[in-house]
Amino acid sequence: MEYSRNLAFEQKPDYKYIKSLFETTFIEMGYKLDYEFCWHSKKLEILDKKLIQEKFEREKLDDLQQIKDMKKSKSKSVSKRD
Repeated sequence: MEYSRNLAFEQKPDYKYIKSLFETTFIEMGYKLDYEFCWHSKKLEILDKKLIQEKFEREKLDDLQQIKDMKKSKSKSVSKRD
């Protein structure tokens, strides 16, 4: 936006530069050039993958916590027998 606003009315835009801005933003947002033009659905797909990964990480941490808790309870029950 800044580039286009700074152009004089008679000035011809540098279309290669503008295209490179779009391409850079496109890649930074996680899109891949697949010639599908419904970016909204792609964005939802990327967000879904991210949510699935976060859920997997949370479940993994929960599983590790359960294992630790089980070890603690076993060690407490063994120490009570002594």
